[in-house]
Amino acid sequence: MLSPATSASPQRAHSSPCKNLSSESPQSKSCFTVSWANFLYGLAFTTSVDQLTLLVGIVTTLIKGDVYAWGQIMTGALLGAVPPLIILMDDYIAGLTAGATKG
Repeated sequence: MLSPATSASPQRAHSSPCKNLSSESPQSKSCFTVSWANFLYGLAFTTSVDQLTLLVGIVTTLIKGDVYAWGQIMTGALLGAVPPLIILMDDYIAGLTAGATKG
């Protein structure tokens, strides 16, 4: 028989610092800070349109005043979301099916 401290199936360690955090935790504030810094550094230190990161490129080239190119913005968001989704596909599927099994 297994003791309460052990588990029949070992859980995988998640490497994402932003996973399962409450909005008041110090880690969630750190996650926001890192994400915001990624945007600001890309905005401040790139001088050419060819050097822009995806997020900064979307904001600076596709949003002009109060005119939004929604089709192109959504395409950029999709292209930015696909690589992390491919990399984290196993964790994503495990999370979807975690509650679907008995036992």
